[in-house]
Amino acid sequence: ASATPDPAQGRPPEALIEILDAAAVRMHRELADQPRVRARIQHTLASSYRQVGAYEKSEQNFSEAESLRRDLYGPKIPGLGETLYEYAMLAINRGDRVTAQTKAERSLEIFRAADSEPTRRLANSLDFLGVIAMEAARFDDAARLFDEAIGVYEQAVPPNDDALIQSYGKRAVLFAQ
Repeated sequence: ASATPDPAQGRPPEALIEILDAAAVRMHRELADQPRVRARIQHTLASSYRQVGAYEKSEQNFSEAESLRRDLYGPKIPGLGETLYEYAMLAINRGDRVTAQTKAERSLEIFRAADSEPTRRLANSLDFLGVIAMEAARFDDAARLFDEAIGVYEQAVPPNDDALIQSYGKRAVLFAQ
């Protein structure tokens, strides 16, 4: 058990959004001259807003985190890939498959260039793009992406890892189509 109480535990989404809003105000006020730290915190805020369904606030923070990371580090840093990947998940939540695919493809490019060894994030990107392809009835693309994701997962995670098992399940569903 943590010695620090969780301020969000048991609270409704509106209360969580208020906590995130307060953190965002504080971040802008106290970290204006620390763009590297601000980029990471904005990514975390964006992800948290997405998880509680505050999609507009999530998008605003992902957009700012993406811009900061691109300006600070260039277009090929893995941190930018992580932001783009989660931004793609937000786009799916909002029903925007085009943006989701664009951001997910860009994150995949970054991870392919950055990771010399198989990684979970590379496999996650492949798997996510497989889901997008499957939902768009591009079954051959989906099969190729799931197969590649499974191959990467098999090298990057233990055999009982949930993400690997779920990727096998998606491939099985696709096979049954």
